[in-house]
Amino acid sequence: MFHPLRAAAVAAVLLCMLLLPGSSPASAADGDPPAFTLYGDGARGWGLNSTSIQSPGPTLTVYLGYPVTIALVGIEPAVTHNWFIDYNGNNQTDPGENKSQDFLGPGPALFTFIPEREGNATYKCQYHFNMMFGTIRVVAQMNVTLYADAGLGWGLTNKTVRSPGPPLVFLTGTNVTFTLIAVDSSIAHDFFIDYNADQIPSVGEPKTADFNKTNPP
Repeated sequence: MFHPLRAAAVAAVLLCMLLLPGSSPASAADGDPPAFTLYGDGARGWGLNSTSIQSPGPTLTVYLGYPVTIALVGIEPAVTHNWFIDYNGNNQTDPGENKSQDFLGPGPALFTFIPEREGNATYKCQYHFNMMFGTIRVVAQMNVTLYADAGLGWGLTNKTVRSPGPPLVFLTGTNVTFTLIAVDSSIAHDFFIDYNADQIPSVGEPKTADFNKTNPP
């Protein structure tokens, strides 16, 4: 286990963390932005399935800076809806607020976005905001598991190792704990954040000790 590191800036590193709805974020096994489904009804609200629609809708918890895909389904066949995060609470879609295209009927309409503001906000339908709303929680990632292979790169699992990996995003001052796992024989690895892009660990750049498959950090 790598000791907690204090991220000195909002940093991009070579790996991707993923977003899922629910009481706490989780990672997808395939390394792609996971899709979840929201069912919308102008008179009843939102639900994770067609039998759980209510107002307010389910609370969604996602990671800051990591893509999430929503499959949007309309219950009423000829009623127009959309989905957006109403950061300023004015019931309108404004620049900088994540917004889907309009949709109606069973679709579904797929919408992928990246949450860029930490904290709690309200998601809504622009056309039925009095009933179709719920809470979205955007949280910073604090625990990361990385799999390393000298020939392939980094991955969230031993099946998703690639080079380059998609980025990690941390808030300034966040304590981040890494678990590092080597999946190739006895080749030595380390992990560091290359702030100055010189490809070597420098003073002030967080770095692990060397590790391999039989000698974890």
